[in-house]
Amino acid sequence: MTRLRAWLHALLPHSCLACDAPLGAEAAAQMGLCDRCHRDLEPAAQSARGDACRTCGCVIVGMSPAHPLCGACQAQPPPFAALHVAWRYAPPLDRVIA
Repeated sequence: MTRLRAWLHALLPHSCLACDAPLGAEAAAQMGLCDRCHRDLEPAAQSARGDACRTCGCVIVGMSPAHPLCGACQAQPPPFAALHVAWRYAPPLDRVIA
């Protein structure tokens, strides 16, 4: 084993960060997730559950494009202008971040 490969093997997780399944060589490209969990990530822009607040990212089913903010952000805006996310905070990602 080369030094680089040994170093990567020591640093990268040996089991899926979401479900603890054993990881193969794909782990580095899939951010420490097994094939199944990586496939199950829900892209933020393609959520089947509805649109999201443009400020905090919470999913709001049937949200009007004319009012792109959730009620909480309209009532008390957070100290940031927008939240940019790659995936929804939903399984399996919620088990990794929790």
